[in-house]
Amino acid sequence: RYIAHVADFPPAFAGWRLFIVVPETALLSSANRLLTESFVISLIILAAAVFLVYSLASRFFEPVRRLAENTRMIRAFRFEEVRPVRSRFLEIQDMDESLLGMKQGLLAFERFVPKELAHQLIESGAEVTPGGEVRELTIFLSGMSGFSSLCRSLPPEGVVEVLTERFEQQTRIILRERGTLDKFLIDTVMAFWGAPVAMDDGPERACRAALTCLRAETSPIPNRNRRYARSPSLFAIHTGPAIVGNIGSASRMNYTAIGENVEFAWKLKQLNRLYGTRILVSGAARQEIVDRFWWRMVDVLPLEDLDMEIELFELIEQRSLPLTADMEDFIKDYEAGLAHVRANEWDAGTAVFESLSRTHPEDGSVALMLHRCQTRDAQRCPEIGPVKDASDFEGNL
Repeated sequence: RYIAHVADFPPAFAGWRLFIVVPETALLSSANRLLTESFVISLIILAAAVFLVYSLASRFFEPVRRLAENTRMIRAFRFEEVRPVRSRFLEIQDMDESLLGMKQGLLAFERFVPKELAHQLIESGAEVTPGGEVRELTIFLSGMSGFSSLCRSLPPEGVVEVLTERFEQQTRIILRERGTLDKFLIDTVMAFWGAPVAMDDGPERACRAALTCLRAETSPIPNRNRRYARSPSLFAIHTGPAIVGNIGSASRMNYTAIGENVEFAWKLKQLNRLYGTRILVSGAARQEIVDRFWWRMVDVLPLEDLDMEIELFELIEQRSLPLTADMEDFIKDYEAGLAHVRANEWDAGTAVFESLSRTHPEDGSVALMLHRCQTRDAQRCPEIGPVKDASDFEGNL
């Protein structure tokens, strides 16, 4: 391809014409070279821009994505999955510090409020106000035997050390069984199952927790006050309707359970001292888990005003662990003797419990029943007096 141009000569050269013919490539080579160079330079600039934008975006958006992930983990109370976010952007550093501060605040909040309740409050966004509802609860109580003697024998820091170690041990076990920790009162731990999350296996979990706490007390204790830390704990488990919710004032409240059945559980814990038992379970808590644990019926207490009786059972062990032959015989003989007492068959009952007192002289319930047979007391042991209703326990103890 060529480019041509024709021009006439001046008149003096009449008849002459100038023809200029140039190959197209020769004329456009410089322009093509310039265009090619511009295109290559543009590609280089574009690639550099893309790399720069990607580098800046990764430095900005990746930390933002991790901040969003941390937010989701905190909202779900999965604090162990929250990781610090590093960034050169001051704004992202400030957001990361705020989220980590929120995590620590919620961790502290979780020590006072059940995890499920705190999660519900955050999800709902509702204001926390006093209020409650009736729920079927399994109530768990644990107290230290001989706490008054411990307070007299140790300085304040020693008492706190022993209690802290005991509370820490039992709290871990209760939370592992998904119990709701209610309060620490003097030497007592109170917990319950059934709120804020309803569950069908509360009695079983409470019994497992009590047995695990009992076994944990036999483990080595590094505490320098270990002689006092060996003081046995006494446990009580009872199931029944109770009011549960945020109880208190508008400015200060506690998520707790109150009511007649809570009061009865407290009295049940105290009855351990009378019967010489470690774990007492009411018949209401036992009825759905009879075949999962070994039991001994300790006594049957009448509630005259309600025209009913309360069965008291000692929790021995899980059914997965076999009983010794001696324990099986003891349970069988004791319950046979208790049946004689309930039927006012005093001579037969005396014979059974006299025999048991020789083979188990340390058992408080045997001594109690033997005394009951000897005094012909058809209601209760005279040390407690007759029971009229659940609230009568406090006065008699």
